[in-house]
Amino acid sequence: MSNYKLLRYSLYCALFFILLSGVYRGILPFGDEPDFDVRAPRIVLDSHPSWSPYNWLSPLYDDMQYLSHCEIDATPLSLSATIDAESCSESLYQRSTRWFLMIILSAPLLFSSVFYYRKNDGVDVRHRMHSLALSLIFPGAIYYLGVFAEEQFSLIVSLLCFMYWKRKLLILFLIAIVLLLDFGSGLVVASFFSMALFYTFVNKRLGFGNACLIMLIQVVCCYAIGFSILEYTKSISFLANKSEAILLALESKVLIDKYPLVLRPIITFMSFVFYTPAFLKVPVVYVIVGIACLFSLFKTYMKRGSISGNDFLESLLLSVISISFIVSFVFLFPSYANAKYYIFLLPFVICPLLYIYDNYLLLLFFVTLNIFVFLHVIYFSI
Repeated sequence: MSNYKLLRYSLYCALFFILLSGVYRGILPFGDEPDFDVRAPRIVLDSHPSWSPYNWLSPLYDDMQYLSHCEIDATPLSLSATIDAESCSESLYQRSTRWFLMIILSAPLLFSSVFYYRKNDGVDVRHRMHSLALSLIFPGAIYYLGVFAEEQFSLIVSLLCFMYWKRKLLILFLIAIVLLLDFGSGLVVASFFSMALFYTFVNKRLGFGNACLIMLIQVVCCYAIGFSILEYTKSISFLANKSEAILLALESKVLIDKYPLVLRPIITFMSFVFYTPAFLKVPVVYVIVGIACLFSLFKTYMKRGSISGNDFLESLLLSVISISFIVSFVFLFPSYANAKYYIFLLPFVICPLLYIYDNYLLLLFFVTLNIFVFLHVIYFSI
């Protein structure tokens, strides 16, 4: 593939990201974001480290509204919803400013996905560029990249880990930044990095099939252990506060009611696609993505032996590691069922698909998913 074609595809994805993120900013109800009442005031009112982009851009945040009284009539089991347009409105200036800031903060991702390729780089780098570019136009990724919280930038840094995956020292530096920005998210990124290193070693020693078998055993064990692991993690100093907070919520039945054990992977899947704290859902999109996942799983299995080279097998391994990591984590830690913690793994998950499908077909599919999300949200707002 020529450099021009590489640039053109990633540039198309970048332009769609800018366009689609603007539409999302224009139609999403104000404040319907994870932990908005806690996170948004911190952006506006708190001081930020000198190295933080929120410190450099603070003048643009100073006059922003950070309290939301948005009223949305929906339940965890309802398929539809009613958005109160008046209480969920956001000024045009704030919507435009947040959109502008989102693009500015996402510049490292856009730059890496478009201009990272060098003349001597192989197929692996080209696919990583396209996988990152494609991930940026997935509905869930656009939603979480637009949140009014420091988690926005921690997600951006986490996504960069995919692009620079083979530069381990740089990965450690990026993980350190995420930990400083948001310890909970950083813990997830660090845990995935450790698990990926372990299963990469297992794959080299025992083979792909045995690595997958061990991952399956891991998932079953995590399901069996459940949140009882918190009794042990609370004795670890840097995990004590987080573990005790989860245990306290479990004792009050809040997390058990909100995240039943069996439903946690389903909730994670839905929030990966699009699922807000006020229970805005996109049932049609869930069905489409679910069918596409099953079909892609079958097609990947059928084609696994016909694709030559180690790059595909390496990307497939990281994709399987990502999925098993997510399922294992949500079984162990009930408050980590939301996909905001795992959306950075999206490029890892979809990268093998670039070896199987035409790239532009995937681009069209992702854009179509966004259109369906728009139709859902607009319908709920009428």
